[in-house]
Amino acid sequence: MKKNCFASLTDFHLTFHLLESLSRAQVRKGPHVKFHVPNMSCGHCTAAITKEITVLDPTAQVSTDLDARTVEVTTSQTDGAVIEAIKSAGYEAAPV
Repeated sequence: MKKNCFASLTDFHLTFHLLESLSRAQVRKGPHVKFHVPNMSCGHCTAAITKEITVLDPTAQVSTDLDARTVEVTTSQTDGAVIEAIKSAGYEAAPV
């Protein structure tokens, strides 16, 4: 019997997203914190900040909002450690 390729692809896609969600749930091991970074103004800024935070905690989840000039981080690290990582990237930051 010939199997429907679309169904197989759909099953694969759903399984992939389920596993990805489970993986993210396991990574979220610490608090979610938000920082104001007033001089963050472009993609280079966000890339540098994200890089320094992930050097500090490779499992950290980082999202940036250029319009609001904020960085949200889920990490097991302290706020102070994250602020120092942002400073290492060349930017001042304060908790929101």
